[in-house]
Amino acid sequence: MRKFTIFSFIILFAITSCNNEDEISNSALLNNQDDSTSEIILQERDPNLPKVWSKKIAPRPSTRASFTDATDFLGNSYAIENGTSIIGDFSNARFPIVNMEKLLERYPSYIIAKELRTTSTEAMSYASFERLETTSSFTKTVKSGFSLNIGPFKLGRKKTVTDIFKHNTSNSEQAVHGELSVEVINGMISLQTAPSALRRISADYLDELFVDALYNSSMVELIQSYGEFVLTSYYTGGRASALYYGLDTQSTDFNSKERDMDKSINATYSWNKDSVSGDFSVGTKDGNSSTETKSFSELHVSIKTLGGAYGYNVATPPYDVKSTSINLTSWLQSLNDSRTHTMIDIQDGGLYPISDFILEENFKQRYNDTHMDFQHQEQLEEPYIEIMKVYVRKSSSGEKLYDIVPVLNTRQGDKLIFSNSSAASQSDAELKANSVATTFTEKSNAIKDEKSKYYKLAIKANPNKVINPILQTTLSFSINDVDEAGMYKFKNTNTNIWYIYNPTSLYCFAYYDDDYILDAYGILDWVNSIPVKSVSMTTLYQRYRIFGL
Repeated sequence: MRKFTIFSFIILFAITSCNNEDEISNSALLNNQDDSTSEIILQERDPNLPKVWSKKIAPRPSTRASFTDATDFLGNSYAIENGTSIIGDFSNARFPIVNMEKLLERYPSYIIAKELRTTSTEAMSYASFERLETTSSFTKTVKSGFSLNIGPFKLGRKKTVTDIFKHNTSNSEQAVHGELSVEVINGMISLQTAPSALRRISADYLDELFVDALYNSSMVELIQSYGEFVLTSYYTGGRASALYYGLDTQSTDFNSKERDMDKSINATYSWNKDSVSGDFSVGTKDGNSSTETKSFSELHVSIKTLGGAYGYNVATPPYDVKSTSINLTSWLQSLNDSRTHTMIDIQDGGLYPISDFILEENFKQRYNDTHMDFQHQEQLEEPYIEIMKVYVRKSSSGEKLYDIVPVLNTRQGDKLIFSNSSAASQSDAELKANSVATTFTEKSNAIKDEKSKYYKLAIKANPNKVINPILQTTLSFSINDVDEAGMYKFKNTNTNIWYIYNPTSLYCFAYYDDDYILDAYGILDWVNSIPVKSVSMTTLYQRYRIFGL
């Protein structure tokens, strides 16, 4: 078998040597040059191992019945694309990311509550969903510095508007949309989000079912289930939200149509005291439509209230705002009782990406890339090791130089490159030799012989494949000097996550406490033989690079 493998490598190099240098000169190919016909199987996956890459996660109720208090939303996930698109609507809150009960037992000061007792009225208009980015305040509610994909918000708003105004909407160029938000703000609730606090929460105070989902779902599935963000700061009280749809027959450009809608919104609601004791209505009584609405041949509105006493909540189908008025005074006055208050809006910067609550470097990056639509792997896949060339540098003459390394392809599709720190100091001649068939063959077999002591998964080699960790066409992470013989393991009982760590090279592999994950990677026997040695979570997240399996 060994002679056949060596012969196969030589034949492959003979076939590709004429054009290999031209192929790898392309920067895109340099990152992940793939030629499956060059692939050699050095070790088959152990047939006795189960082929299970994911387990069905613990069931969640389709809705959360525990939101009985205005403080219950803190630390929960928040959906944008699959929500109502009304930013601040508690209906968009999904499932716990943070175990708040456990966190506050240990750190009661991590929750901050302030009484504000104020009111707010805001309106916005947009003549197309593409203009939401410039007219909506949504981006302000997301943590500063996070690369935000506005696309899910646009899709969510389009779906909401289409569902509500399904008998009124058209693709007419005359169409323009608006939103009115009237808020009675009682207070603000915030979670401590200093970097040290976020790491501590991520290490010890994540919800058990979220951790289960993190290790049993692709990032696409995780976002679809949980949403994109975590609620860390929001306002409480009562809120009336009105969505408007109209056909503007007098203006043609976007700015003019939006100004017309702004005027119409201001003309069609009445709140004479800006307080809970005043009268409040939306619409025009007795058909006496304002001159501010004359530019619209159609103008409809749908109202939804948040908070308020049972029996006074309002959720209307679309109605003609030019001939009908909805009186919300009773609902407004019911807000005098603070027990009727709920979450109504999100403070600027109050939405944190879920990735800020993930310690695993590859999971964190894959979440961010999935959110930005750079990555889209819908299911977990079979892990395997592939031996290939990794770009190191160029020679003094401009020739590309490589090392030969094993790459662990994870269930998420991440590539963990087991790099050699010594490669950077090797001579040009040493690195150039790695492009010779016999050298690649010898080193690949040596790597296979070493890794097969620990991994019973498939081990492949591809002499015509090159990876560059600097480029990110596929997610790759370079880990220097991986030494399976020098590892220890530690279980964090707060999250049921095991950490297999190397105190010399300061990296660790993390997995949820379920043997099927170890079987997926073919490492159950090896991991069972690793000695247990306690290490603090503070040490792990401050000093080590953590990678999820």
